[in-house]
Amino acid sequence: MAKGVGVLSRLKYILPRNIMKMIYMSLVQPYLTYCPTVWSGASKVDLQKLQVLQNRSIRAIVMADFRASTSPIYAQLNILKITDIISLSTGIFTYKSCQNSLLPPKCNTFYRLNQSVHHHNTRHAEDIRICTINSNHYKKCLKYRSTQLWNNLPPERKSCSTIYLFRKHITKYLVRLYRLKKYPYYLQWNCCYIFWWDKGWVVFVLGS
Repeated sequence: MAKGVGVLSRLKYILPRNIMKMIYMSLVQPYLTYCPTVWSGASKVDLQKLQVLQNRSIRAIVMADFRASTSPIYAQLNILKITDIISLSTGIFTYKSCQNSLLPPKCNTFYRLNQSVHHHNTRHAEDIRICTINSNHYKKCLKYRSTQLWNNLPPERKSCSTIYLFRKHITKYLVRLYRLKKYPYYLQWNCCYIFWWDKGWVVFVLGS
């Protein structure tokens, strides 16, 4: 992956941005998207090393200063950070298991929804039942992390009819969060972000 970042650094003064992004997708992105569900339980220190390399590569694409904030660049290029690539991959795994049973039989019984425990029509009926946690080590496992991610998704995202739509909506949702990070003062309420811009508060609806 470091070699790919080096190639981008050498070509940034020669090639246009669209070609640079294609090279990034060929030399850097495959390392981040290869089975992230499996190695997503890695320590924060190891993930940070990959994040630093990814940040260097996307700065090279737009010829940004090495101290430039990366969130607006990720939003501009429509590229996900490594932590969000992991979240997207984990969400797709959970979607396949809970919604369409597209995984092997043993994986399809990996989760247990609240509606399978009781038949009350509650707002959390489509959520995954959370198991009792006895150690911090368990929080790193796929089952716990995917449960937390799934339960925090808006209901309309969980009910997408196809994997393509699910991936599209979640990616759009995550990229919009990058755009919001350039506003220093914001509040989250349900599916909206309320942030201060210029001389007043602006409501940003994530589902729009």
